[in-house]
Amino acid sequence: MRRREKKLIVILSGGGAKTAFQVGAWNRILNKGLFIDGKQTKVTIPNAVFGVSGGAINGAMIAMGKSKELMKFWNFVAGKPNEIYTSTFLRQENNKIALDTEAIFKYLLSDINLFQKAGLLLKKSREKVLKRIMDKLSSIQGLASNKPLFEKLKSLVNLEDIKSELFQAGFVSLTDGKYHSIPHHEYSSNMEFQKSILASSCIPAIWSPVGSIKNNRYETTNLIDGGIRNITPLGDAVKYVQNQDDNIDYHFLVISCHAPQLKVLTKKPSLMKTVSRGIYDIALDEIRDTDLKEFLRINSLVKQAKEKGVDLYHNNGKKLREFKIKVIQPSRELSFALDFSRTAIMDSFTHGFHQAEKVIYSPNWE
Repeated sequence: MRRREKKLIVILSGGGAKTAFQVGAWNRILNKGLFIDGKQTKVTIPNAVFGVSGGAINGAMIAMGKSKELMKFWNFVAGKPNEIYTSTFLRQENNKIALDTEAIFKYLLSDINLFQKAGLLLKKSREKVLKRIMDKLSSIQGLASNKPLFEKLKSLVNLEDIKSELFQAGFVSLTDGKYHSIPHHEYSSNMEFQKSILASSCIPAIWSPVGSIKNNRYETTNLIDGGIRNITPLGDAVKYVQNQDDNIDYHFLVISCHAPQLKVLTKKPSLMKTVSRGIYDIALDEIRDTDLKEFLRINSLVKQAKEKGVDLYHNNGKKLREFKIKVIQPSRELSFALDFSRTAIMDSFTHGFHQAEKVIYSPNWE
């Protein structure tokens, strides 16, 4: 009888600076392995990796087998946000990111002379001056530049170095509103591949969208963080596996950096905290919870049906497969997505390391 092959799929959520949690978890797994098929199994390079946002950066490095370089990268940027982004409009105060309103006002009024500013007091000229200010405001595509991050990616990530069978980074096009996740081997060049990872990590309103990306099939434009449509890319992994050999057992390892429950705010949130709380904590956590719960529900139904000798089918006619899954996630809320302070990065990394410890020896895969 043919022995069933075992394959590991790693799925990495988004979360900006919080994704240091994934690096801590992966480091623990590299050291101790995972309990697969009745024994503790050494893990080096997964068979496939799917990531969005910060998880796309981590995922590319993991798929290349560059885990040591990934550790060095996070250790280097910890406490140095200027190694990730630069900004005229944001400032860091006591490890907190704040909007520099004075800098924004200076920018908006930079093309308006004293005489025109005085015109704001007069009804006749006010509308014309305000229009110039609004035009200036609409020219801002993002509050910060992620060029430093892109330079890092160009030195760290190489398409030809991908050792996993498949790596995919998800991103969203503002042009068509669709989520795109392209297999690494379909990119037309190394630069386009690097741009896809940058696009996946482009936090809306914070960083300017990536202009365009070409692959072997089509071109997409105005690209931002894939996490806003697919914070944990389980669907990408399922879609890939459904087209693979039925004699392979796939083990899904999901490393999320979002806590099951948010802590209660004790004071009125700032603008930056509102963006973080509203988009990355509340809205995206709801998407993640819904996706994960739906996946586990369907997987349980497929498993129960299989035990009774019944196959379940997707509405496209393909037979639904049973998956084995482990989820590593924080037990508490991590820091702000743009908090690259050494304290926050090391806290996320250490917490990931300890949370991985809870599952690596467990023989149970849901």
